[in-house]
Amino acid sequence: KEIWFRIMPPNGVTYDKQTDTWNFSDPSKEYPMSYFQVGGGKFGDDNNYPLANGGRNWRDAVLSDEFPGFVVYPQNMSRGGQPPNQSEDLIRALMDLLTVDRTRLYIHGTSNGGNSAWLTINAYPRLFAAATPFSGISESGYSPQLLFTPIRQYQGGNDLNPAPGYTESILNQFVANGGATEYVLYPTLGHGTWNRGYSEDDYFTWLLSHKMNDIHVLFDNREICPGDPINVTMGFTPGFTNYEWRKDGVLIAGENNNTLNVNQFGNYSGRILLEGEWTEWSDAVEIKLIDPSQSPPINVENGLSHVIPSPDGKCI
Repeated sequence: KEIWFRIMPPNGVTYDKQTDTWNFSDPSKEYPMSYFQVGGGKFGDDNNYPLANGGRNWRDAVLSDEFPGFVVYPQNMSRGGQPPNQSEDLIRALMDLLTVDRTRLYIHGTSNGGNSAWLTINAYPRLFAAATPFSGISESGYSPQLLFTPIRQYQGGNDLNPAPGYTESILNQFVANGGATEYVLYPTLGHGTWNRGYSEDDYFTWLLSHKMNDIHVLFDNREICPGDPINVTMGFTPGFTNYEWRKDGVLIAGENNNTLNVNQFGNYSGRILLEGEWTEWSDAVEIKLIDPSQSPPINVENGLSHVIPSPDGKCI
């Protein structure tokens, strides 16, 4: 299949057009990769069109090592968006060709490309570590299989397609089930949220802070109040071949599902069998008793009393 695209390599990686070969300053190093879904307004046979939305931000991020990875901008030949299976074909071909860190593949898209990003992560949830759709969301966006995938949705307060209420109605389904979604609303913006979003100080750091083998705790329920039962669910994206879990560094026998129900305090980590190889163990997640609140000291000014009157006039 022919899929036209633009790709920018990270520092330390070069392409030799004459020999059609890639050269790596450190052949053992693996790099993250981002994949863009172009909006309906930038379709056609001009390979520069997709770069109009965020291309400069991504170029600068690669050159400065703010995003030290490959950046892929495929060409969209129709207004309807790139079908998810074409995106998967191109991504897998590039992963076979390049030294891509399989746990750090990210997807983003603008306008109808945001909708395409949702369709693609729904079709292939085990590909992506995180997603940032801008001003686009699929009506079939909510899926339980995406509860453990960090998704940051960008929305303009004055946008009519999608309107904030529509976007929020879909994201609220994730919130109600403890999902890893975030919502960025720009109240004064319309449809064009991407220039602002790509320029946020934490945009690239947020993406790079997520890996496929990161644990997500539903409802972020990590601290337990005294006297409350410990009933915490944590997990990874479902559908991988196998999973392993540890408590305080000790393997938990028989726990091989994508989720783990926790009823004891401790430090929990996990890993995924990804395409025949185990990932590294995740950073540990601590489930603990909530720290008690510390009452500040009461300082009484000269001539005033520390006695507080109750509503009935009596002192307490």
